[in-house]
Amino acid sequence: MSLYIEQLSQANLMVRNCDICGKLYVCKKNRYPTVCGDAECKSKQHTIINVRSRKKAMVNPFYAVYAKFSSQCSNYRRKMTPEQRKKYDVRFSARKKELLAFKKNLTEISPYSKMKAFQTMCDEYELELREYSDVVRE
Repeated sequence: MSLYIEQLSQANLMVRNCDICGKLYVCKKNRYPTVCGDAECKSKQHTIINVRSRKKAMVNPFYAVYAKFSSQCSNYRRKMTPEQRKKYDVRFSARKKELLAFKKNLTEISPYSKMKAFQTMCDEYELELREYSDVVRE
């Protein structure tokens, strides 16, 4: 067993336990995945990550507004072919960059008017991207 582990180490591989099911699996040392390649384990891990990010988003209202925008736009993107996604991603990344720059200046003690402006901006961009996704898919 020790010879096998040493050979894995020389190949820059390691043996780990899956955080979800507990099975042993081999992975690269520099990547350190926490779950095995099983689709069910990956799905459960994504669910856990989503729950954590939703809890974080609900602490600050502007995180919740941006999370809603981001998830809606991701839903539009999922319905597209790879060629359509390339066109959509150009506009989406531009809008996302603008929103993130605006969000960077928001804090929990920001005035309500700034928060309202950010929410309005997210809603407008979401509507624009929904209409653009319909155009791209035609």
